[in-house]
Amino acid sequence: MTVKSLSTVIDVEQLIFAGDYVYWTDWHRRTVERVDKLTGKQRSVIVDQLPDVMGLTAVNMSTVTGLS
Repeated sequence: MTVKSLSTVIDVEQLIFAGDYVYWTDWHRRTVERVDKLTGKQRSVIVDQLPDVMGLTAVNMSTVTGLS
């Protein structure tokens, strides 16, 4: 899937919506990036030079779902 935002085209395999941001992996740049999901601004690289990333998973660490 290709996403076009303003003047930027990125090659996206998967989108993750978590909190106030949209996260994705860019296979060509080998990055995990995010952007504000309401404004499309504040784009930033979270992880750079990450080879062979195949997907993302969002986990809410503030929610307790059980006790061990």
